[in-house]
Amino acid sequence: MSRTILYFLRNGCAWRALPGDFPKWRTVHSYFQRWSEPRENGISLLEEALKKIRWQQHIASRDAMKQPLS
Repeated sequence: MSRTILYFLRNGCAWRALPGDFPKWRTVHSYFQRWSEPRENGISLLEEALKKIRWQQHIASRDAMKQPLS
């Protein structure tokens, strides 16, 4: 499900336009709504997940820059 939501966020397509190999759009939309709801700390699960993904990408790009050229 998370892969489908990331696809949606990255491509900005309409829910009904999700590729056929993804789950049904209504199911994905339902998860998206639940995961977007702010929790007690004011941060949604989706926001937390996106922050972790960005951090991992930052670390990966930083580590790639440290690699010596061969």
